Amino acid sequence: MREILCRPLTVSRNLARALVFGVCAVLVVSLSACTGSGEQSPNKLTIAAFPLYVSMPVWVAQDLGMFEQQGLDVEVKTILSGPTMISALNSKSIDVMLNGATIAVSARATGQPIKMVTPTIPKSIYNMIASKQVMDSCPFADDPYPKPILCAKGKRIGVVALGTESHIAGITVLEEAGLKENDVSWVPASAGEMIGSSMEAGQIDIFFAEDTAATYATEVIKVGVPLVDLKKDGPFADWFGNGAWALEPQLEQSPEKYRHFAAAIADAIAWIKDPANAMEARAIFKKNSPTTSDATIEAVIASSKDNFGTTASCSSIDTITTWLTKTNQIAADEGTTTCQDIAWDTADFS
Repeated sequence: MREILCRPLTVSRNLARALVFGVCAVLVVSLSACTGSGEQSPNKLTIAAFPLYVSMPVWVAQDLGMFEQQGLDVEVKTILSGPTMISALNSKSIDVMLNGATIAVSARATGQPIKMVTPTIPKSIYNMIASKQVMDSCPFADDPYPKPILCAKGKRIGVVALGTESHIAGITVLEEAGLKENDVSWVPASAGEMIGSSMEAGQIDIFFAEDTAATYATEVIKVGVPLVDLKKDGPFADWFGNGAWALEPQLEQSPEKYRHFAAAIADAIAWIKDPANAMEARAIFKKNSPTTSDATIEAVIASSKDNFGTTASCSSIDTITTWLTKTNQIAADEGTTTCQDIAWDTADFS
């Protein structure tokens, strides 16, 4: 058996803004890339996922043995923010991250060799939820898009953390109504049901979050109302939602391993979309996100299972690049990032 040489992990200095928020957390999740006790399996993959519904394809593939059927030895790590995932990917303490495109496109624009292995949610995952107090007091709440976004001016806006995908989404939406980032107060409020609980406690007025959080706030504890429909109006009507990402050198080194990963994810998504599997899907969600309430799990699965898919549009990436440049998340002289730039050979774009 060969000796395992453990080298210090390094973190890229790119994406400096994101790393400000991710570097501390990555110290917790970035264990040594070497075990020191033996040779790592050539088919080993470590995947970073959120403790949210967007991670269902990975959870299903793991729990139902789909990764194993593809000959893969997979470990799933729960990581709570996108910047932390980027840091962990650069330090090679993970091999794949499940995340949205904004942080990956930003990283690619600054020279990091990030590629998409496969789409998992080809459409927007975000919702803009306002408290009932905001809706009752705002004169623009019932106006056509984008006027209701003006209700956010001067308000406390909840996001997962500063520098995350939800924060960037929020900045993008405010721009639609002519508001700037500093026209509101940004509150790191975590994710899932926790951000809904922050609204219930009166700590935030509006939040940007994915379907787990939105469903909990609007259908379970009923403290929030959709302010605008981000899946139909504005830039988010054609906005890439979520995908699996890896570093290009690792993809080139072990292409078959990542192709098998993409195949397992496709099988998992087909399984999720089958109504016959709804009960088992709820059990898998609960197992992997035990603090999420049964009512939220049932409602999210009923309303969002068809959001998953492995084919995305190139225009959804173009939209993200345009808005990241407009909101100064990407410098104009860094050039555009297209789906051809970020897509690996298993990523299906039309």
